[in-house]
Amino acid sequence: MTTLDAWVYAAGLFLAPICAAGLVLTNGRWVALGMLQGVFAGAALVLLGSGQPRIAAALFLTGALCCMVLAVGFRRSEWSPRTFREGSIPGGRGFRLAAVLLVGTAAWGISTPAAAASIHVPPARLTAAAIAFAMGLLQLGLSQEQGAVTLGLLAALVGFEMLYVLLEPSLALRAVLAAIMLGTAFVTSVLLETPQDVGTGDRRLR
Repeated sequence: MTTLDAWVYAAGLFLAPICAAGLVLTNGRWVALGMLQGVFAGAALVLLGSGQPRIAAALFLTGALCCMVLAVGFRRSEWSPRTFREGSIPGGRGFRLAAVLLVGTAAWGISTPAAAASIHVPPARLTAAAIAFAMGLLQLGLSQEQGAVTLGLLAALVGFEMLYVLLEPSLALRAVLAAIMLGTAFVTSVLLETPQDVGTGDRRLR
């Protein structure tokens, strides 16, 4: 690994989990989409730095397409996440920040002994993947709106891909996972335009 590859790899290790955590803490639809693309970009940088440029490019392109499809659905339905209400559970920003810190610490604590055991994955990469995956699941658990749930699900899938691509680098599996991600984004974009989703005014940011 060259010096440039090492810097790219390190940048991805920081970018993916940070953007996944930011996804839980934001309540703006365009910022949320930017955070999701940041998770994809971080994972792609990790793959690029580890010598898998084709898979990295495919993952980044998949993320861009997913965000484009979701952006169309968000714009047409005028959907936005509910505004955070301070002091509420799970809608308060303070509660979500505490949850991010607790879940992130737990993911780090669980991944550290696993890295030292039988899993042949670099500890830093395992920790970054575990945090990104955990943040996606946290977003999934704290959200009740379809758009926000989809963002969390996609982030969790990216965190899983960061780890699994090292264990099983099959291109066929990469294509299947990309199809799942794109299908999830497309179905969500369509469902957000149904009357029951677009008719609720309190789900929009004014």
